[in-house]
Amino acid sequence: MMKKYYLLTIICFTLVLGLGSSPDLAKADGMGGACSHCTGNTLDLTMAKEGYIILGHNPGSIYGTYTHAMLVYQVDSSMPSYGYAIDSNDYRGNSSIAIVDLDYTKRIHDEATMMKHKTADLSQHSTYAGKAEYYRINANAKYDWSAPLHQNWAWYCSKLIYRVTKETGTPLYAGSTGTGSFAVPWTSPQYYIYVPDDIYNHSDTTIVTTTVGNGQNGLLSSEKPTGNGEILKSRQLDSMKQLYSYTAELVAAEKLPTESLAEAKTYIKQVLKDHKEQLKRIENESNSMKFNRSIYGELNFNKLTKDVDDFLVGL
Repeated sequence: MMKKYYLLTIICFTLVLGLGSSPDLAKADGMGGACSHCTGNTLDLTMAKEGYIILGHNPGSIYGTYTHAMLVYQVDSSMPSYGYAIDSNDYRGNSSIAIVDLDYTKRIHDEATMMKHKTADLSQHSTYAGKAEYYRINANAKYDWSAPLHQNWAWYCSKLIYRVTKETGTPLYAGSTGTGSFAVPWTSPQYYIYVPDDIYNHSDTTIVTTTVGNGQNGLLSSEKPTGNGEILKSRQLDSMKQLYSYTAELVAAEKLPTESLAEAKTYIKQVLKDHKEQLKRIENESNSMKFNRSIYGELNFNKLTKDVDDFLVGL
């Protein structure tokens, strides 16, 4: 049976064996890293609810499209675009988990996507924020993106989200109810890396609002999309291409076993199968189609599907 959480091996072999040219990635564009060159974005924070997840993108990541993840911690009901987020970041010494202004995610990322758990209600989402606050107060620790998911001696941004969703009964890890990352075990099956793309690609997450597709600075408040519907996860094909090319690079360099590539292909095929099903759902539902075009602009669903098929043929 294929072992889940594959991206751990990719990252750990890179860090431990020295492949790759960016040892300071976590301090530059890594999971939680501050960014000195970011342009900012205009994510619609009026859509935020406690416990919603915000993913940020900056260029230069080796492990996926999204480079950071944080939770909405508190929203001011009288001023919906104001509030606080909670995350784990790499420049806070021995207390990596902290509460920050919600606007912070707009300042440090070129693009951003807000997500929620597909089946969790607002009360359940609120428990995510509460659990994260519990760890901030009772188990705060340094930042280390190789830290095991099940231990509390160190944190990183997406690990915090992995833990709070798992421990509140709506897990966002690989399993029978969804996709997710996967890994060949490294030292112990408990040593897995869970990256922000795993949240984005999971079949149990859905997009609330996004700046992707609307230019670098996203939609202006006066240009909010009208209507409603399921929002296309437009980044999934790019994410899978990046995963495959990096896996192939590591296998060719003999940093991963040969069978890792076959396991990567199995995972990629499942994610892109879900992606094609989403494309079909949106194309066949007129409101969703109109809604997505107001977000992304003109969408050629035949081309989008063909791009996926062409990539799969080449696997």
